[in-house]
Amino acid sequence: MRFVGFNRRARGAGGAVVFGAAALVLSSGPAAQAQPVTPVPCSQAALATAISDAASGAMLSLAPFCTYTLTDSLPAIGTSVTIRGNHATIQRSSAGGTPDFSILTVDDAAALSITQVTLSNGDGEGGAIFDLGGGPLTVTGSTFSDNSEPEGVGGAIYYDGPSRLSVNGCRFIGNSAAGLGGAIFSDGNLVTVAGSEFTDNSAGSEGGAILNDGGMLIVTQTTFTGNQAFDEAIPLVTKAIKIPAGTKAIEPDQIGGGNGGAIFSVGSLTVATSTFADNSASSNHNIPGGTGIKADPIDFAGNGGAIFSVGVMTSTDSTYTGSSASSSGGILARTARTSVVTVGGGNGGAIFDIGQMTVTGGRISMSSATGMGGGVYNDGSASLSHSHVLLNSADEGGGGIFSDAGTVTLVATTVALNDPDNCEPLHTIAGCFF
Repeated sequence: MRFVGFNRRARGAGGAVVFGAAALVLSSGPAAQAQPVTPVPCSQAALATAISDAASGAMLSLAPFCTYTLTDSLPAIGTSVTIRGNHATIQRSSAGGTPDFSILTVDDAAALSITQVTLSNGDGEGGAIFDLGGGPLTVTGSTFSDNSEPEGVGGAIYYDGPSRLSVNGCRFIGNSAAGLGGAIFSDGNLVTVAGSEFTDNSAGSEGGAILNDGGMLIVTQTTFTGNQAFDEAIPLVTKAIKIPAGTKAIEPDQIGGGNGGAIFSVGSLTVATSTFADNSASSNHNIPGGTGIKADPIDFAGNGGAIFSVGVMTSTDSTYTGSSASSSGGILARTARTSVVTVGGGNGGAIFDIGQMTVTGGRISMSSATGMGGGVYNDGSASLSHSHVLLNSADEGGGGIFSDAGTVTLVATTVALNDPDNCEPLHTIAGCFF
């Protein structure tokens, strides 16, 4: 049975409610076809065969609670499939001599959906999932643990399709990338993350948990704990960062590394009802110092303990606690606490913003910076409404908020108990007192 030409209700004679003659049609056509289900026995060979033989729209149903241990790579997924995990695990073998490879690879415009599966110990670009297919990628109720990319980007997921990456109710634990995006790297796409957890992920350059490169990232009801972006030598960035048109004039090679302990976003970032705790951004290499003149190049390094945002950022009903930004190799050039400065790094203990930022119902507390802006470092236009900026610290000033040649608007917002002061430059942010 299918519905064809369903009309809105119409009133007939006497005011009775009737439906149009075309409201309900019994069709003699074929019923919608259910996805063909392929049970996958608990072995690498069976899984490889199921992927190779999968028809478009197939569902691969893994053996419940099985551990599929891979000693070499699986075939690429070349057609749209769903993997129903049934709480199974797919892991790259930890035995000596096992080659490096990503656990799942997607190509040929394929769409992939996975549910209730753990992907672990992948070692390659997009350690768990490397997706160049162009179709949507959906991961639900799954765990990504101890995956890595030792040379580039995307420790657990690398997504480069023109469609959408959707992450729902997932956990990302202990994933790492030498360059960008310790857990997730997305290249100019729409990414939605909901009801998920990111814990102890790391990147050797930008985005300890997530790196959004030129797309739109929407994060809701998600926690970020103990993620870190660090840079101990020459940055290992292997892919140019896209800088949005109309943003402050910076070049990709000015971004030195160790930025965005949880999220590094270039483009559009929306955060709602989420929690950031104990994330960190750090840099430990020599940073060229400026002269105090704004036109001078700035090497952004070790900034944004929780978030480094270039573009547009909106945060609603979210908390940022205990994050840190540090730089131990930079040179800081400034003239006086009431003047514009050029910075080396270690700024924005919780948030480092270049562009336009709106925070509503936020709590930014107990974060620290070795440079400026223990809570927030702003280099654009920032608005904080019905928020609290409390108990943050910055070695070089602006313990709560530091605004570098930008504007900060406070509406029903408390900035208090920060060290050594609440806002800098002094007396430039209405509603913020020493």
